[in-house]
Amino acid sequence: LQLSMRMSDTQQAVQNIQYQLLNQGEKLNDLFGQMQDTVKKSELSPIMLDFCKSAEQSEFIFLEGQALSAAEGYRKIYKQAKKTIHIVDDYIDSKTLHLLQVVQSGIGITIFSDNNYGKLKASDYADFQTETPNVPITFIQTQKKSHDRFIILDHNTPDEQIFLCGASSKDAGKRMTGILKFTDGAVKSTLSGVVSQMLSNPALILR
Repeated sequence: LQLSMRMSDTQQAVQNIQYQLLNQGEKLNDLFGQMQDTVKKSELSPIMLDFCKSAEQSEFIFLEGQALSAAEGYRKIYKQAKKTIHIVDDYIDSKTLHLLQVVQSGIGITIFSDNNYGKLKASDYADFQTETPNVPITFIQTQKKSHDRFIILDHNTPDEQIFLCGASSKDAGKRMTGILKFTDGAVKSTLSGVVSQMLSNPALILR
């Protein structure tokens, strides 16, 4: 009889706990519903910024023997430019532009791209110009003349640097990838000549 009573008490205690959990769950659902109703657009920006920062911390590339966040690696390269930046990348989007916000005023930027899949929109560039008016960009078609991605700093100057990128900047870090800097004079000269030829390609019109 005592054992039966103890089991009955235990069952009652379990039921009480289940009831409390169910009650708390309903309260949480009500709270989340209220949050969805009251969160304003102006409050989303800090939330999205925190999300982007956490995403950047998990995306790494290899550059000059170092493992860096993808964003940090590209920005480190762009900051070295003294006169011009030429980017060869057929797969571009708004992130491609976002990474160029660190470029100093007066640096000429040219992006060679066929904008495959049309990911970069005219509205994206308009937003970029509004946020970063001191960094104008010229868009030129690659006309399928490059399979890989390249960054050329200070083209046709004694300070010219050429980097081979294993991935588009918009995707860098999602999988293991790296950026290699060319040091061989003959290779640099050949690639520099290709860039000079591509400058005569038709303009890329964003839509």
